[in-house]
Amino acid sequence: MSFVDWLIVAVLLIFVSVMALTTRKFSKTVAGFLSANRCAGRYLLCIAQHEASTGALYVIAFFEVFYKAGWSLRYWSAINIPLTLFLALSGFMVYRYRQTRAMTMAQFLEMRYSRRFRLFAGILCWISGLINFGIFPAVGAEFFMNFCNLPHDFQLLGLSIPTFPLLMAVLLSLGLFFVFISGQVGVLVTDFWQGFFATFAFMAIIAFLVFKFPWETISSSLVIVSKPGNSLINPYDIKNRPDFGMVYFLMTTWFNIYYMGAWQGASAFGTSAISAHEAKMSPIVGTFRQAVVALGLIIMPLCALAYMNLPQYADGAAAVTAGLEKLYPGAVNDHLRFRMLVPTVMSVILPVGLVGAFTAVMLGYFISTNNTMMHSWGTIFVQDVICPLRKKPLSTKSHLLLLRLSILLVAVFAFCFSMIFKLQDFINMFMQVTGAVYMAGAGAVILGGLYWKRGSTAGAWAALISGAVLSIIFMILQQSTSFMSWINSSIPIWQWNGVSFAFVAGIIALLTYVLVSIFGSKQVADMDKLLHRGQYAVADEQLEINKHAEHKKLKWYWRMIGVRSDEFSLGDRLLFMYTFLMRMVWDLGGFVVTLILTALGLMTTAMWIGWWHISIYISIILACIGGVWISIGGLYDLKRMYNKLSTITCDETDDGRVEKSVVEKETESPQEQLVPKA
Repeated sequence: MSFVDWLIVAVLLIFVSVMALTTRKFSKTVAGFLSANRCAGRYLLCIAQHEASTGALYVIAFFEVFYKAGWSLRYWSAINIPLTLFLALSGFMVYRYRQTRAMTMAQFLEMRYSRRFRLFAGILCWISGLINFGIFPAVGAEFFMNFCNLPHDFQLLGLSIPTFPLLMAVLLSLGLFFVFISGQVGVLVTDFWQGFFATFAFMAIIAFLVFKFPWETISSSLVIVSKPGNSLINPYDIKNRPDFGMVYFLMTTWFNIYYMGAWQGASAFGTSAISAHEAKMSPIVGTFRQAVVALGLIIMPLCALAYMNLPQYADGAAAVTAGLEKLYPGAVNDHLRFRMLVPTVMSVILPVGLVGAFTAVMLGYFISTNNTMMHSWGTIFVQDVICPLRKKPLSTKSHLLLLRLSILLVAVFAFCFSMIFKLQDFINMFMQVTGAVYMAGAGAVILGGLYWKRGSTAGAWAALISGAVLSIIFMILQQSTSFMSWINSSIPIWQWNGVSFAFVAGIIALLTYVLVSIFGSKQVADMDKLLHRGQYAVADEQLEINKHAEHKKLKWYWRMIGVRSDEFSLGDRLLFMYTFLMRMVWDLGGFVVTLILTALGLMTTAMWIGWWHISIYISIILACIGGVWISIGGLYDLKRMYNKLSTITCDETDDGRVEKSVVEKETESPQEQLVPKA
């Protein structure tokens, strides 16, 4: 990297650090540290949360999958369109969870089930999250060492210092610095500014790559690489692909619904919104901002494919291959070399300035994911393990100190885990199977708790235990090469891997929850109290809703897409309608048309190439417009959050404590069945 590239990285890091320091005065209460005193608007939330959820690890994982699977990854994601559209427009899970006013998911579980269950769920979630987070520092450090061409060791005072552990320590320390300053407020502000920069950096990178690698060049490489049964162009010609075939995409569709809200790696974003309505609107506006990043993550591996497979780039491709083999020698490092392939190619083909911009983007992703996950797992341990065990609430000062110490513990664990554990599988597979230890059962418990008043505490216990036990067994069995060979040959219903094991564990846990709740001890929940409706409504949040109240009955087509008359402004309704039409007409419509043409035998390779060509350029136009719009809205929301935090009246008791569960045993006496209906 040149001096200009390093200067870009340094300027962004200094600017974000200064912005973080402006939030120091907002960390004096537990609610501020945990949930930014619930002052974040939709644009600020969508930029910051997408920055945190993308992360350096996700970028590298996406490069892995797209380089191997090609356009089938984008095409088969269209299966999700009706489902994801319903989830987004209806505010599925997000709206009701924000209505509970819980600051962690396990706090909600205590409100809905019991304190003992909260404790168990908190411990299980914390352990699963720690292991899942454990590979983040290593993968991030590997990327920066490779992309920035850093030496494996350097000399200091006559001593040879290894670069890898030192780099991990520095990167983790940056994340700790941002989260220590003011908790979730600091996370929101720093993630926003890093996301703001990433939007425009990706626009510049996309523009350069589209100019350097014309579509004819990219399509030629796709034709060369594609083989019968493993095409990177035709999404229907993938029968010989074991890991990322059609079943893989169907399973991920299920995960998008079942795991909705279960994973707590970015839990504080779900509780930081000004109101449930703003939480619902955040993923809607987020689709416009995500388009920029998603487009960049597609174009980069496409250009890497062209660079590594076309004759005119043969010398450069040979140098990349030799460099990776030198850094990661032997068959044991096959996955590692493949994982670093696309980033290495980008370091070669991007010019001065854009190399620095991409490095800064990845540094921002790494920091934002780290500070978000350290905040999540650290606060979960305190809020959902330590606090429920105490009979007397902690003082605010002691509570904040304990939260910071717990976050530090998470960072230390991640550093040690990354030093010991060597990932020899695809990142996505590892993430799925380790996350399933908690999420396999938590999906049923959370959705059942929010939407089914008769979901019982016994059912919740049974689901969480069965999901965890099965996932751990699968993790152990997956380490045996002989077992994996046997199960793939004996039960060949799909390719057995981390994704399929997580899928089976989740299905069994869901059935367990339903059956135990139906046939076990009968319980019924006070859903009005849980969701703060009716007599339990919170005055400040009701005022926020009334700002947009129009008090008139909307037409059927508005209600069909999830618009409610008492919360949606005209702008909100138009945004919902635009989102609905774009996803259903363009995305899903294109999927259906190509499906019919394929069934009729009319979709040739040339037609598929033309289809992806059109898709790319339409996506570029929409992504640029949406990215600029969301960025401007984010600046407005950031200013509004600062103003609200400066004037808000803090409640010292708003620290995650639960006075009483909303669940009561169901009795035979009508006089005793006085639990309000949902």
